[in-house]
Amino acid sequence: MGLQEDSCGVTMKTKRRRRRRKCERIWNEAAIDEMSYLLEDSEAREEEKRGTMRAKIELWEEKQSERSL
Repeated sequence: MGLQEDSCGVTMKTKRRRRRRKCERIWNEAAIDEMSYLLEDSEAREEEKRGTMRAKIELWEEKQSERSL
């Protein structure tokens, strides 16, 4: 008994392999999209933290200069 083939002569094993590879490709693309989104999000949060720290430092410097007057 040989491998099952469709009317075009493609075996079922080949069809399953192609389908699995297609799914893996889609999953990989989705994972890459998710990672790039997370990276952008973390970079935005990091930039926000830097801005907040800059504002706090400036406020502290203003208070120090007022105290020295």
